[in-house]
Amino acid sequence: MTISRVLTRDNAGHILQNPVSELAARRGAAVTATDGAEQAVDACFDLVAAPGGDFSLGFDGGLTLAYSDADRTCCLTFTDAAMSGGRTSRCVVLDAPCRRLRVAGDASSLEIFLNDGAAVLSTRYYPAGGQVTLRPANFTAAVYPLNL
Repeated sequence: MTISRVLTRDNAGHILQNPVSELAARRGAAVTATDGAEQAVDACFDLVAAPGGDFSLGFDGGLTLAYSDADRTCCLTFTDAAMSGGRTSRCVVLDAPCRRLRVAGDASSLEIFLNDGAAVLSTRYYPAGGQVTLRPANFTAAVYPLNL
């Protein structure tokens, strides 16, 4: 894990994980990552979205986060071996449909917070360097550069 987290409990007693609130103070001006379009962003970023239904998010053409509303499954899958460091995929089944997505990235890691931290996926990844290209499908997101 690269980003400090705060743990809280929801009304049902489930533990939620989210980035500490101080991360927001490290944000620059947001850019919009538009549905279906590639958006180049700084390697350190904080993406926030409220998707509805099936969606996916591609990272530099070598890693994809895909969510299926039918079975509430979210999978993180590497398609580029050079970016994966030997990993292939991991999945999580959510208790409720995914309606909140937050992705915090730095030069070599991604932390993905689903439904306000009800589920979290973390991974190392190795993009080519410089900016990262994001490609959202079926949602639009605000992406903030982070000064880490």
